[in-house]
Amino acid sequence: MKKTSTENIILILASFTSLGSLIGQAYFPEPFQSILVYILIVSILILVGYLLNIKIFNSFFSRILFGKTYDLYRIDDEEGVLWKGSIRNVSLRVVTIQTILKQFKNTFDENGLSEDEYKETLKRAGYDIGKGFAKDFKIVLDEQQVQERKEVQKFLNLWSDYDATAGFGRFTFNLDFTHLFGTVVLKNSFLIYNVINGRTSHCAFMEGYIAGVIKAVTKKDVLVKEINCGEESEEDKCVFRIQ
Repeated sequence: MKKTSTENIILILASFTSLGSLIGQAYFPEPFQSILVYILIVSILILVGYLLNIKIFNSFFSRILFGKTYDLYRIDDEEGVLWKGSIRNVSLRVVTIQTILKQFKNTFDENGLSEDEYKETLKRAGYDIGKGFAKDFKIVLDEQQVQERKEVQKFLNLWSDYDATAGFGRFTFNLDFTHLFGTVVLKNSFLIYNVINGRTSHCAFMEGYIAGVIKAVTKKDVLVKEINCGEESEEDKCVFRIQ
């Protein structure tokens, strides 16, 4: 669908709001007129956001409706800053990230470095990023009054939601946090999007990322190994074994 200009959107909203006000005045007593107009405005905004596929817009109203504010996007247009909850973010095309990784891989190949060395480098980077994310994410956990070591499932749900709304993909967990073993499934990983040559070595980053988050939360080291790459399956699910 062709995107509507801002001016047209404002005109549409004003028209429907006026129509709702007239209907309210004609058929409803005073206390309900304002409520009707409010409901109409919110409904129209949600509809416009959906039709135009404005992700940040949709995120805002879903948080109003469902009370989740920890991953709400906020944009400072003047300063060029994007916040997701209390954590600063940046929005990049998936292809941009994959291109950066591809160039890193090419540099390794050109310098005679092995595939394993490339994977190990990505894994170390993912590990440090995972630990750093967990440190920042502690702000979210404190806001939600979640004690990550005592309320493991709540922590995992928040982690999954946060990364899902950032476009990482959707994490699901089958973990024994006491003994630290099990599996983690990542559906629709951004690392395998549009990859056409089978298993991608980029998934080593996610092995390190998962291990880094778990290390930061439990203070224990775990071994994370991808046992199924989503690029090789019809379900687009990457499966990681934790041990």
